Amino acid sequence: MTEELARASKVKKEATQVVADIMEDVRLGRQVELERVNPVVEGIVSSIMSNEDALLGLTRIRKMDKYIFEHSVSVSVLLTTFAKHLNFPEEDLLQIGIGGLLHDIGKIKTPQKILNKPGKLTDQEFAIMKKHVVYGKELLEAVPGISDIILSIATEHHERLDGTGYLDGKRGDEISLYGQMAAIVDVYDALTADRVYGEVMSPHTALVKLVTWGKSRFNQELLQSFIHCIGIYPIGSLVSLSDARFAVVVESGKKDLLSPKIRIVFDSIKRQFLTPQDVDLSAKQKGDEIKIISAVDPAKWRISPETFLDHRTA
Repeated sequence: MTEELARASKVKKEATQVVADIMEDVRLGRQVELERVNPVVEGIVSSIMSNEDALLGLTRIRKMDKYIFEHSVSVSVLLTTFAKHLNFPEEDLLQIGIGGLLHDIGKIKTPQKILNKPGKLTDQEFAIMKKHVVYGKELLEAVPGISDIILSIATEHHERLDGTGYLDGKRGDEISLYGQMAAIVDVYDALTADRVYGEVMSPHTALVKLVTWGKSRFNQELLQSFIHCIGIYPIGSLVSLSDARFAVVVESGKKDLLSPKIRIVFDSIKRQFLTPQDVDLSAKQKGDEIKIISAVDPAKWRISPETFLDHRTA
């Protein structure tokens, strides 16, 4: 994990910069160049194959003023990790990662005042916002060698199983597998990001919200697979322990979703921060009483879990 963090940090920085550069090129009327995207996504795939928790942890560290760029990178990482969990062949992981990185490319043509509006969009503004999918499709279809996987992710990540999505209002199996996966990942990442127009949710709360919505909007089997992929308490979650201390989840529980690796950081009784202590709940011995009781709302306790993730190289 420690060894992979340095490489993952470099991969994340490069990917974020590439997205920013490509969007600037598009704004200036230039074509998207896959040759610039392939190397960074190959880096993402390689890092995920080595230790997916490194990149997953780093994607929790965000800056509001870079939301669009970092959201694109995070969706790419989450989607590629999801596909790996579903045993997609490695050659498909590259296309899926590219699709995630470019899924919102059309937003460069959406007015900034709409993208950054700190409140609910009017019907007219939302109609303009939805056009980013059209713009994205047009931009990507003009790229030589673009794959159906990439196009499916870019054009279908806002579609919903019950037909309430956009742009085409597709239902059920009319939406490709890639589009159904991207829909879950896109919403999850948006809910857990600090945005100007939405309240940030903890990873665990976002999963609960997805399950609530999922009965009609998302593929249930895929949703359960996604939860199993990132854990009931995903990396970056603040959790309450059986001894009244709080901890941040720093690595997912591979063998047991309820037993991830945690970093104990806070005493809820004394209401004071502690010297961080790492504990692998999956390695606890018989008689150890410490266990996770529930997720905790970080905002209520004024705790920023991301500050306790190991990101010295981020």
